[in-house]
This record gives sequence, structure tokens and C-alpha cells, in this order.
Amino acid sequence: MFLDVFLFLLSIYLISTLSFLIFSIQFKFFPDYGWGISKPIGMVLIGSLSWFLLYIKLLHLDFFLISTILFFLVILLFYLIWKNYRFYSNIRNILKEILKVELVFIIFFSMTLILRGFDHNISGTEKPMDFMMINSIVFSGTNPPGDAWFGGQSISYYYFGYWIIACISIISGISNSIIYNLSIPFIVGMSASTIYSLYIYFFTKKNSLQDIFIGLSASILLLISSNLSMFWYLFDILNFLPDRFFDWYLGVDYPHIINVNLWRPDDHWWWWTASRVINTFNAQGIGLDYTIQEFPFFTILIGDLHPHFIATPFLITSIILIFSVYKQNFNHKSNMINNLPLLLFSSFFVLVVGFINYWDLAILFILLFLIIFLLWLRSNTNIIILITKFFIPTLITLFLSLMFFIGFYFFTSESQIKFPYILPVINQTRFIHFLTVWGVFLPSVFLLIYFHLRNVDNLNKKLLFISFLPIIIPFVFRLLIMLIFNEKFESFIFSNIIGVPNIIISTICITSLYLIFFNIDKTMNIHKSFLFIMIFCSFYLIFLAENFFLNDMFGNRMNTVFKFYYQAWILLSVVGAISIKIMFISKKVSKILSIPIICIFLFSLYFSFASVDSKISPYNNFTFDGMDFLKKNITEEYEVIEFLVESDTNKIIESYGPSYSDFSRISSFTGIPTILGWAPHEAQWRGDISSIEEKKLLVDKIYSIDKNYKNLEFLNIFRNFIIIIGPKERESYPNINIEIFDEIADRVFQNEQYILFKLK
Repeated sequence: MFLDVFLFLLSIYLISTLSFLIFSIQFKFFPDYGWGISKPIGMVLIGSLSWFLLYIKLLHLDFFLISTILFFLVILLFYLIWKNYRFYSNIRNILKEILKVELVFIIFFSMTLILRGFDHNISGTEKPMDFMMINSIVFSGTNPPGDAWFGGQSISYYYFGYWIIACISIISGISNSIIYNLSIPFIVGMSASTIYSLYIYFFTKKNSLQDIFIGLSASILLLISSNLSMFWYLFDILNFLPDRFFDWYLGVDYPHIINVNLWRPDDHWWWWTASRVINTFNAQGIGLDYTIQEFPFFTILIGDLHPHFIATPFLITSIILIFSVYKQNFNHKSNMINNLPLLLFSSFFVLVVGFINYWDLAILFILLFLIIFLLWLRSNTNIIILITKFFIPTLITLFLSLMFFIGFYFFTSESQIKFPYILPVINQTRFIHFLTVWGVFLPSVFLLIYFHLRNVDNLNKKLLFISFLPIIIPFVFRLLIMLIFNEKFESFIFSNIIGVPNIIISTICITSLYLIFFNIDKTMNIHKSFLFIMIFCSFYLIFLAENFFLNDMFGNRMNTVFKFYYQAWILLSVVGAISIKIMFISKKVSKILSIPIICIFLFSLYFSFASVDSKISPYNNFTFDGMDFLKKNITEEYEVIEFLVESDTNKIIESYGPSYSDFSRISSFTGIPTILGWAPHEAQWRGDISSIEEKKLLVDKIYSIDKNYKNLEFLNIFRNFIIIIGPKERESYPNINIEIFDEIADRVFQNEQYILFKLK
């Protein structure tokens, strides 16, 4: 078991060390020469090269391919060392900084590893889906990878994060059921070390013990803190508020916590509602604004290996790269072209992150083009300089990166988004819910804005007007849409346009944008600019999610809020850490004001400890094997999986089923494609209901064959398929005829629960 952990880390450090030594010359302005971002860059390097080589049909995704890539990277490294020996000989001087970053990685990796050891089963929620993605990539070994739940077709999803994990699985030789549970601590460790590095790179000068503490605070706020839903749990446990107040908070009858275990709730999955805070109910108790507001710790606790979670360290790395462009050109005003390679690499990385999680492109494009605009303002040159030295190279790099990943962005990626692509929000977030979700960061943001506004002597009306424009335009656009399509959106209340959350968000956005321009125009303070860029981008994303949503198959803003809020949480973690720093070092900030902010931060940790204590048990079997529950409790199904993996089977037929179920688990756990898996999920990914229905009818036809069925010609296309008849098939087709299958197929495997047939 721990040998697997060792091999996993060995593979990770091999790739990250190569990445660090190759790219350290470009990041020599960092205190650790870029070690803090070497792991994400290394993963992208291996993933991109292997993906492209398979796309042009040169090789197969296997150990030979990955080891060949590593071999050529080693050769490249030797060449760089030969050309830049003096630089590489100085690397030993930064070992102390490297150890600091690595300590952060190991701490968070180890904590999450223990959690996964006690909660390892790849079962429930969407874990089978995530596992299917990894197994599909490894099993098919091609580009595009096949979809095990939609036989004959490639994956129609942003799968590059799974591709990277599959590469690690191949190079380490560890089984995918273990890789799944090791990947989660790996993502957490990378996220902690990259956000720590972001703070150290841009908001410190001497990297003192105090700065290390603040950097760790950023990691804790990102990965361990929660929203303020825990206050409501405590109020409920302590009977602190009357029932009518709880009912007002929820909008319907509040489901009180019944069972309490000394210091925490003990109801089944009580913590689930922390990610489902926002909703508005009508008089009949029907939810009108159901959304998802996951925060990183909730995702870690669930154990789903989703793209938004996988992308976290890569998103932070992109932000570091983009800010690096800003910082380098900010400090070298007269020679902007010298840092063009960094700009180009950052632009490429943005498209990579989009391949991991398409939704992250929103915040990265805002950041990238805001930075370019600010660099132009800082340069005091004409618009031609901006266009030729920054805008055009960025667009060219984005285009070339798009061509590099053209196989995904234009051919295998399908979308469920339908016309009109963007719609206005009808029911906005209630203020109490907005406060519950963002209350952990709002005091910090207001403190930072207040602290820096004190340095503004005279308001610049021109800058203030410019700061209003990005806020006013969406308001006007939304109002116009709702007026034009009044019949479609029925009646609307003007307060839904200008609600309390919108007023708060708008104020923060306007003020932070003004302070960005002020710092560029007056004080030339790059650190303050960084700070308010993060505040502006965070709340502008929230602002967009409060007013518009992408028109997907759900027909509501659930996905938009889910993804945009998650991104905002990442940036605001650094903002919260900086507020802590200011409270500690500034004599201008009242300590009385600091106490409640610190208390809110500390209280936000309550949920994490309580939910972990509730979800796992020290009496659980400690292992990293996600298939352990099958081995011990569902042995018949595990035997089937073992048989199929060891055989040369490449196509199976099993019953399809609803999402979040145990249906299609054999295809999920082997990667061997079946006709159809989780039907609703495939509909989400492909946006095509008709093809899903065709496959449903086909599977129904196969399992409904009886002796009176005359036309068996359609079975010719399924020759050499393995037909699985097990508990789920009998559940879906109670009248299944085993005798007819014995006539048209051979039994190749059988145990107490399963019979496997191979069509003649």
C-alpha cells in the first residue's frame, strides 16, 4: 500500500524536477526559480506532448510513450545545463526556498491521504463517472479516447485532467483504483503549494516567518475553510433562534438537526446542505433558484475527481504566470518586448486550463486582457504599442494553442449550450444566502478597500467614471433583455435587477477597479494592483453569475453559479490571507475590528473538522484501493471485473441506468466500452437526446430477446461482444430469457450472480 504512495511520489517528483530544471531559467525572478509551479507545469508538459503525439497518430498511450517523452526531456535538460552551467550551479542557493514550498505540499498531501485512506471507496455521487474517464483513457490508449459509456464514440467532455492522471498511472505502474485515491491528495497538495507560492511571489519581499504563516493561511482558506452555513448548524444545535427565523432563512420549513454527537450534527450527510445554500421557494414550496455552491473542502470531502477540482492548481499556476507578465513588464517599462516569451507561454497555458475545465477560461480571459490593458496604461504609450507588443502576440499564441488542441476544441468537444446562449437571471440570490456563502471573505474585502481608500486624497472623477462602465453595461443589457422578452420571462420586479447582493457586489467591483487604476496612475504600487485585480475579478465573476447564466440543458443558473463561485473562492483565499497580514502589521487597523474577522476565519474551520469526523470512521479499513468495497462485499462483481481485465475483451453489453447509481459499473471500472452507461450524463455531455434514445432502444432490444423473436440479424454487429447478465440487468429486465442466450451465445464466465455470454 505505502509502496504505491512511494512510486506515485517518485513519478511526480521525476516529472516536476525535469520541469523545474527546464523552465527555471524563465522563472529566475521567483525566489525559488519557479519550483512552486513546477508540478502543474510538469503535468501539463507530459500531458500535452503525449496528447499531441497520439493526435497525429504516431504512438499509443502506454509506458513506452511516456518514458520516451521523459528521455527526450532529459536530453533537452543536459543541453540546457551545458549552455547555462553558471545558472544551474547557483540552484543550490535556493534549496531553502524549495524546501519551504515542498513542506506545504507534503503537509496537505499527507492530510488528504489519511482522509482518502479511511474513505476510499469509488462509489456514490459521481465517483464512478470520474473513474470511468480515467479507465477509458487508459484502456483505449488513443486520441481521442473512447467513451466507455457510449461505445463507438469518443469522450465528449473536457477530459485533459483525466488524461494527466492516466499518464501518471501509466508511468508509475499503479492500478487505476489506487491512482484515483492518490490523485486527490496530489491535487490538494499542488493547490496548497501553488497558492502559497502565489502569495510569496507577489506579496512578500523577504519571505520571513510571518510571511510563511500568511502564505499557509492562504492555503488553509482555500482548502480547509468553509462558507458560513456552519453558523446555522450551531444555532440549530444550541436552539439559539426561534423556528420562524430558520424558516425565513430557508424560505420553507427548516429541516432541523435531530441527532447531535456532543459537538456536531450526527444526521446522515448533514454537511451536504452546505453546498446547496442558495434557493428561492414559491408559495407551494417549489424551489425556483436551485444552485450548487461547492467550495474546495466540500469537493475534497465528497471525493469526486471532477474537472473543476483537478483544474485548481493549474488555474492558480495560470494566474501566477499572467501576474508574472504584469510584474516583469511593470518593473521594466522601457523594455516590454524582453518578456514576450513569458506572455506567450502564459497564453498557451490558458488554453491548457480550458481543456482541463472549460469554465476557467472566463476568469483567465478577464485576467489576461485586463493585464494587457493595464500594461498599456502603465507604459504611457500609444495604442499601437499595446496592439503590436501585447495584443497581437497574445491573440496569435491563443490561436496557435487552439490549433494545438484543435482535436478537442473543434472536433470531440460537444456542447449542451443552446440558443440563446446567455439568459438573464430571474431569481437572484437572497441577501441572507449571499452572506452565508461569502461572509467568510466579505469582511476582509471591505477591510482592504477601506484601508487603501484612506490613502486616496482626492477622487479622480475620470477614473471613477471608467470604473463604473464594466458594471453598468451588464445591468443595462440584462434590463433590456427582460423588457424585450417580457412575455417569456413573465413579470419581473425591479428589485431583482438592483437587489442587495448586486449593490454590494457592484460597489466592491467599482471600488476595486478604481483602486487598480489609481495605483497605476498615481502610486505605481504593483502589489496593490495585484490585490485589487484579484478582488475585482472574483466579484465580477460573482456579479455575472448573479445576472446571467449559460443556457444549458438544465435551464437554470445552477452550473454557472457552481463554476464561477468556485473560481472566485480561489482568488479570494489569497485576498483573505493578505487581510490577515494587514491586521497583524498595520497600526492603522483597529484591533477591535480585526477580532471578528479572525473569529469568522476560525469558525469557518468548524465545518471541516465536524464533517470529516461525521463522514469517516477510524474503524474503517484503511487502504487506498477504491475497489476494496467490491473485493470484500460484492465479490461476484469483482470477479467479473477481474475476468474482463485479464481477457482480451474490448466490447461489452450491460444495462444502462440513471445517474448516481450502480448501473454500468463494470464498464466504468474496466474502461471497456458498453453501448450506453449513465444515460442522463451522456445527454449532458453531448446535448443530443435522440442518439441516447436510439442506444436505449438497442439495449432494450438485446435483453428482451425471446424464442418468438424472429429477426436476430441486428445481432451481427455485436459479434464477439460480451453480454453481461447480472443483478442490474435482471432488475431492468425481469423477464430476461437465459435460454435464448444459450442458443445464440457461449457462456464464457459464470458465478452465483453473473453470467457472461459471448455472441457467436
